[in-house]
Amino acid sequence: MNHIRFEIEHTAYAKIYEALTRFGDYEIGGMLVGYQKEKHHFTIADATIADDIGKFSIFNFIREPIKSMKIVSQLFKKNRFHYMGEWHSHPRFTLTPSSSDVKTMQGILIDKGYGVNFVLLIIAKLNNTKVNMAGFLFHKDLPDFVPATLTHNLSSEIEQPISTFKIP
Repeated sequence: MNHIRFEIEHTAYAKIYEALTRFGDYEIGGMLVGYQKEKHHFTIADATIADDIGKFSIFNFIREPIKSMKIVSQLFKKNRFHYMGEWHSHPRFTLTPSSSDVKTMQGILIDKGYGVNFVLLIIAKLNNTKVNMAGFLFHKDLPDFVPATLTHNLSSEIEQPISTFKIP
């Protein structure tokens, strides 16, 4: 089995933290962009915040693609980043994908407009001043999603694991 690892850079982590703080008990989310660092090792370099419409609740939110797609397009041109997946919060629920989360991610996998073989879903929750995250990998070759290895390097010396997964 090959380990695939996703490392979250400070910029992406900070944007997710800020969104969780700002939206509190309401769900919020956005897109994840990054690059392949080496074989089986990807970096999430940035995250968008889908706050361009007012459709938020404690149960869900609707990501209007206009603002996110504009930001992602700029990042692609400027930094040669790639679409890596989606993130959103579950402020009052567990850090596991709901049935609608699974349906959305499977839809992205089969949508030729995205042109991806895999997509990462990060579900996050604020716990005091710390962001708790769980990652899930959806892959065209897998019948179901699997937990993903997420790490972040907030200090330059210590890499902190958040969760793990293996893919065949």
